[in-house]
Amino acid sequence: PSVNTTRDLLSIQHDLLQMADQGKEYVAMEVSSHALDQGRVDGLTFDTVLYTNLSQDHLDYHKTLSAYAAAKQKLFEFPELKRAVFNLADPVVLDTCKKIYELRSEEVEIWGYSSGLEPYDILPIQKQVWLAEGPLYTESGIALTLVIAGEPLKLTTPLIGAFNIENLMAVLALLTSLGIEPEKLVKCCSQLQPPPGRMQKLNVHGAAHVIIDYAHTPAGLKAALGALKPLCSGQLWCVFGCGGERDIEKRGLMGQAASEFADRIILTADNSRSEPTENIIADICSRLTPEEKSRLRIEEDRRAAIYFALREAKLTDWVLIAGKGHEDTQIINGKTIFFSDQAVVESYFASLAEDGRADRSAVASEGPCN
Repeated sequence: PSVNTTRDLLSIQHDLLQMADQGKEYVAMEVSSHALDQGRVDGLTFDTVLYTNLSQDHLDYHKTLSAYAAAKQKLFEFPELKRAVFNLADPVVLDTCKKIYELRSEEVEIWGYSSGLEPYDILPIQKQVWLAEGPLYTESGIALTLVIAGEPLKLTTPLIGAFNIENLMAVLALLTSLGIEPEKLVKCCSQLQPPPGRMQKLNVHGAAHVIIDYAHTPAGLKAALGALKPLCSGQLWCVFGCGGERDIEKRGLMGQAASEFADRIILTADNSRSEPTENIIADICSRLTPEEKSRLRIEEDRRAAIYFALREAKLTDWVLIAGKGHEDTQIINGKTIFFSDQAVVESYFASLAEDGRADRSAVASEGPCN
């Protein structure tokens, strides 16, 4: 467990030494923009780097999107870099790709992936992955055909959402660049499960579909809801809040994102920290029209908000509980308490089963659980 996405420099070196002593050959590390800006990864040798996207987040620290992008671009300045993988469908990432291609293509192998068009249409990159056919979305996952290093391959995966197609392409491009055969990788895709709190589906007999996701930015919330909307034959519910003492601007944008896709919205607390939850909720509502506000319910107590959605949602409905994902704590009024969205969902249906009010005795989580 780590407090930060990317640990401090000495801790990273300690961890890498332990891994080397254990015979590990590969390390996949998430490198945050904060870490790049603060020099936490200085002195490391990165073999391959992957740039997925950039959206509004962390502006309480970086202040502007351009400064945020500049911090991320530092990841491609390491002199020993051998390979770089870019999401060419993201305009900011594409801009960085063009710069790296112009400056370092002779020394760095450039890979691109795109869900919208062949990368040849953008840059003369020979190394690439793109969507050739599909996708077909179902409640049980996705089926599609990708072209990986020139070879069309069909794959299926139980992961949900268009953004997971981009994630798959990113990883397939990266691992193919390391020399792993694409056919072997495609077979693995059918066995993938989401990590805890990342589009994690909780199956309950005789109840609405429940998804727990970490989406805590406008783009993240829009992607999660957009993935569920085509699968939902009933109403799409969204339970979420925004963190206190963080970027205020994104709150209203998240309200708009929820209103664009969700039929029913319940605003509640996330990690309010020392801010009053009611003020944060007011910011979320700031960009909404009176009609959009009519679809809202405000319930500051997060447990009560989740319980309300589960109680009111019908069998054909989908309920997205967003913002905290895998987290098992909540910071309210400056105090940290235990809180798990998954545990709340399980306790709700367990209480129904004990009361004999429904045949909801089993909660089967698709994917690993804490």
